Amino acid sequence: MAFFIDGYTVSALVAYVALCALLRYRQKHAIEAKFRMSLGDMTLLQAYEIQKWLGEQEFPATFSASIFFALFKTYGVPSISRLLVATGQIADRNDTHDLERTSKRTADTSVLITNMVIGRPGSRRAIEAVARTRFLHAGYRESRKISDDDMLYTLSLFVLEPIRWVAQYEWRCLTRLERCAMATCWKALGEDLNIPYDRLPSSQKERGWTDALHWLRELDEWSRAYAHQNVRLHKSNTILASATMDMVVFKLPKIAKPAGQYIVSIILGPDLRNAMG
Repeated sequence: MAFFIDGYTVSALVAYVALCALLRYRQKHAIEAKFRMSLGDMTLLQAYEIQKWLGEQEFPATFSASIFFALFKTYGVPSISRLLVATGQIADRNDTHDLERTSKRTADTSVLITNMVIGRPGSRRAIEAVARTRFLHAGYRESRKISDDDMLYTLSLFVLEPIRWVAQYEWRCLTRLERCAMATCWKALGEDLNIPYDRLPSSQKERGWTDALHWLRELDEWSRAYAHQNVRLHKSNTILASATMDMVVFKLPKIAKPAGQYIVSIILGPDLRNAMG
């Protein structure tokens, strides 16, 4: 009898997996059919609808995790980490930090990013989030404590990391349409935040970029080069990494915390592990 029960269970599981795959591919094809157009003609509202579907329905957990790790990765750049340590919002120069302070700063940043990305373009939610972000950065940018390159690098991680995570951890990669939609949304957001794109080659050309994917390719190349030159070991990196790591593994049992920290360090990769000490 156990054999037949096992057989039925296996059959049910196979059928469930097949049904899930069928429905997910159906959704994917429906999106492609709905937004079938030249990538160069994609509007911001069309891009928003596609990105919203990706983040809320297709890959919600992966998108959420990738955005968190994108923020974490910025702590490997000393010019960024020094300022964050100086403000004391996550940890201070004496390497003192508490979970509440770290969690609050991470949550505040997450709310701003969510409202800017999930809020419909032109909506009060999105406009207020952009205005708040610009206000928070204004003084530091005017005093050059935050450089345009640091802003562009941070933006690049927020658009590139979800694409990379989906490719590495999900059941399929993003399509050209989906990548173009994400690039369209984040390119527009960068413009709203007054982040210059003059570091990208086509910004100097009369015609600019052929489409958002072209912009994304140039941003990816620039971002990798920037990381290669600027991600390096610094005490402030270590301070921020320690505070953030404590927050990540807080809910794990004490015996499991080292394993959790090890997994996070593997996800960050060797260059960032070295930069964060």
